[in-house]
Amino acid sequence: MKLKPKFKLWLEMDGKPIIGEGKADLLMEIYETGSLSAAARNLNISYRHAHEMVSELNERCGMEIIATEVGGASGGGTRLTKKGRKLVESYLAMKDGLENWLESQTI
Repeated sequence: MKLKPKFKLWLEMDGKPIIGEGKADLLMEIYETGSLSAAARNLNISYRHAHEMVSELNERCGMEIIATEVGGASGGGTRLTKKGRKLVESYLAMKDGLENWLESQTI
């Protein structure tokens, strides 16, 4: 019998969760689509839930991770700030590194 370890990774600040798999997925969808509503649709979550996740993320980080531009002629949109991109890239790099290491571990 082969046993394989599994894990869930999240990053905390001052004991409060900042980002985990769900928020990382949302940030990546926002990055790819440029839209919070499209990101929510692609992840099969409500716009309200996605908006709450983004608001909580901005609040807990104490900085703007997501920037929203109101409609108008260009249609507006949502984008990751530089700090938002750095946050999700760092999370994904840590997660990939741990997954690669765990893949080599079997009992």
